Amino acid sequence: MSVSDTTPKPGDDSLLDVEKNAARDGVLTRPSLEMPKKANSGAGLISRLTARDGETYSVDYEKHPRWYRRLLEAGVEGNGVKAVFFTCLLNLLPIPTGLLATLGYGMNFRDAALVILFFALLTCIPPAFMGTGGMETGMRQLVQQDTRLGGRYLVVVPLLLNAATVTGFCLLSAVVGGQSLAALNPGSVSPSIGIVITCLVALAVSLLGFKAVHFWERWTWIPSLISLFIAVGCGGHNLRLQVDAPPATASQVISYGCLIAGYFITFGGTSSDYTIYQNPAGVSKIRVFVCMYLSFLVSPVPLLILGAAVAGAVPNVPTWVPRFVSIFITLAIMIPCAFKVAEEWEEGLTNFLSVIGYWAGCFDAVTILELVAFRKMDYTTFDHAIWNVGRKLPLGVAALGASICSMGLVVPGMAAPWYTGPIAKTTGDNEFEMGFAVMALCYLLFRWIEIRVHGHL
Repeated sequence: MSVSDTTPKPGDDSLLDVEKNAARDGVLTRPSLEMPKKANSGAGLISRLTARDGETYSVDYEKHPRWYRRLLEAGVEGNGVKAVFFTCLLNLLPIPTGLLATLGYGMNFRDAALVILFFALLTCIPPAFMGTGGMETGMRQLVQQDTRLGGRYLVVVPLLLNAATVTGFCLLSAVVGGQSLAALNPGSVSPSIGIVITCLVALAVSLLGFKAVHFWERWTWIPSLISLFIAVGCGGHNLRLQVDAPPATASQVISYGCLIAGYFITFGGTSSDYTIYQNPAGVSKIRVFVCMYLSFLVSPVPLLILGAAVAGAVPNVPTWVPRFVSIFITLAIMIPCAFKVAEEWEEGLTNFLSVIGYWAGCFDAVTILELVAFRKMDYTTFDHAIWNVGRKLPLGVAALGASICSMGLVVPGMAAPWYTGPIAKTTGDNEFEMGFAVMALCYLLFRWIEIRVHGHL
């Protein structure tokens, strides 16, 4: 399979025929990124945020406004990052997530490790599967799925949810980084100052461009891994001092398993953002799936289990304690929120993972069903030229309606520090399982009706 150089005019209906013919001949066609010239096309930010039906933004350097070109010359990045999963997942964040199993849910270490492994093996499948679509379509995850599922306007709902999820993970990482700096510099660096330093370093790296980020993530896993080995070597002898805990109950297993699902399955909202940089010629989807699946497992799972081991020994070891415009907006949100989360770390992490697990499970269920049941695994049905043509996109009612229906069982199945539903009082937190199942069944029916009414995918 290769990429065609065919460059029909953006918005032209002939593009549909070109793509269909190319698909029949075994050629994946992508529309040109060239935007037709028009008066004052580069004047101001508004011109960069508007496009006529079927238009895509230009990658021509000279068409950018002068202020934007100066930012690019300074090294500010306007694109995404390349496919790096193993390295970017090798960080401290899984450790406090694993900590919740023994310290928060009262499980013994053996049961915690088994729950982590089992739910990780299961919930890494959806995001790895969804990531293969980026290689086939050349579109990022939310562009690839949401404009096909949520329509032109209702798509704002999953977009905001995904933005909140990514910001939440950044926030948690900032808290962990800030507390680590404070622990290494007692008396001179407070956790609040450490959080600010962590956020500013992350801001600087994010502005350097995808090549710099790729270089950063290619090599920073080495000092991260060395630091983890040193930490385990210094305090590892205390890990055997695990507290005695009875065998895990079904409620504990389901509740903590839901948190693990919330950790892994949320990658489904960004998986294709990494694989769009994979050359589709000669690259097997199975190979991409296996690489992504193993990356999800190999990096975080051992750290999750390490976190469970650390938390299991905490009671017995008294000396242990627990795109550039949007980047600045995110930073302004993260720092004050991180201060608050740091004050109530365990409760904040539990609330965050439990809530995002629900919406991410629903999103993954809809995405997989749309591709498998309605598009028959045919990636050529994703038409690039209609990305902003509302009349040719789905209404979005099926996905939103299925989400609303699933709330009928999700809310009673929730078990969070701020609310416990009647079902969860007996079974434990099962909102993820409830949401995934109900969402899938409702979406199959509603999407079938939507296609019949709308007349097309």
